[in-house]
Amino acid sequence: LFIAGLILMAFTSLLDGVRNPTEGTDDPGTVFMRKFDGQDSTRIYLASGLALARQDRDFEAFVWYMRALELSPDSYEIHNNLGLALAELGGRERALRHFNRALEIDPDRVEAYTNVGLFLLKDGRLEEAAQFFSVVIERHPDQVEAFANLGSIREAQGNNQEALRIYRQALEQSPDYDPVRQSLSRLLDTEN
Repeated sequence: LFIAGLILMAFTSLLDGVRNPTEGTDDPGTVFMRKFDGQDSTRIYLASGLALARQDRDFEAFVWYMRALELSPDSYEIHNNLGLALAELGGRERALRHFNRALEIDPDRVEAYTNVGLFLLKDGRLEEAAQFFSVVIERHPDQVEAFANLGSIREAQGNNQEALRIYRQALEQSPDYDPVRQSLSRLLDTEN
């Protein structure tokens, strides 16, 4: 518990530094950032976070997203990406809060529904995940990955007939999508 307390204190102090990234520092990056207005800085912070996330440098991406969030607290992209970073860092409940905030800001964007579904799927919350993938399918029937995820959930729940129906629907949308073709083939083999 003592070590966990030290880690929490260190993390909290790092977050305190993120809250005002220009205070008490004159490093070249900060001086450069001061020259831009808030919107330009937000875009640069977000782009920096995205670049770091692509390199699996999730904590550093998180720091840049937090900087962007201070300047644009109602940004769908920032909340969605913060959710992704926090999910990777183990901040599961905070990740879910950011995904949900992204959905409040722009309920028509499919990425956050997919991200929440994947998050819940990893967490073993199959029926909740299925609801999010169903929303994606309803709003964007061309999102074959949502069909694949929903089919795998139904298969994991033992509802093979429903999984077969969903996999077939996915192949109607995208006949060459290998993950679904393989899942369908495997499931048909076990059914026979």
